[in-house]
Amino acid sequence: IQTPQGFDLEGIISLHRDCNKIYTDDISLALEAGLNVKFIEGGKENFKITSSGDLDMFSQITYGRKISLVGTGFDIHKFTKGNTITLGGIEFKSKYSLLANSDGDVLLHAITDAIFGAIGAGDLGLHFPDNNKSFKNKNSTFFLEKGLNLINKKNACIVNLDLNLICDYPKITPLKTSIVKNLSKLMNLDISRINLKATSTENEGFINSKNGIAAQAIISIEAPKDER
Repeated sequence: IQTPQGFDLEGIISLHRDCNKIYTDDISLALEAGLNVKFIEGGKENFKITSSGDLDMFSQITYGRKISLVGTGFDIHKFTKGNTITLGGIEFKSKYSLLANSDGDVLLHAITDAIFGAIGAGDLGLHFPDNNKSFKNKNSTFFLEKGLNLINKKNACIVNLDLNLICDYPKITPLKTSIVKNLSKLMNLDISRINLKATSTENEGFINSKNGIAAQAIISIEAPKDER
């Protein structure tokens, strides 16, 4: 008979308390007491965990039943008149704002698109079309929550997140710590699993100090094999 054996706690304690014999396990006592017992077919993977070595073995078994998924996301927005800019869910003072149907958070948009890509769920435009007025001026955390909810429904988890902001304005270094901390909070992901980089275009091309900001995201997700 494999463990675990499950019983009503008060019932099995009462049987042990009232019996005068020694039983090798709970089920022997239950059968002799006339309780209805249901047997469920087990498997070799459902073994008894006694020591830390057993936990290591269990981890190897469960890891072998998972797959690694990778998704990429990219977003870009033009500058427009305004005095604030939102990056990673935080609003900063700025000499520009970003032109967008929502709050224009290129980081959260790229992250959300990367999530959709990893789990095969389309893209931002599919879930939140521009012609839908209900998404007008929406906080981008709303979009991110949609992606995170889909991850949870698949019993999956984020392994790590690598981000790149492409811009000449604003300077990202002074903002980096605040952005990463907020992303960690929004995504329930340890800070050590989030890497944020920034690169300048040296004021060349469309993405420069007067035109706009772009963001890239690469996300790694671990999911059960049967959830893909």
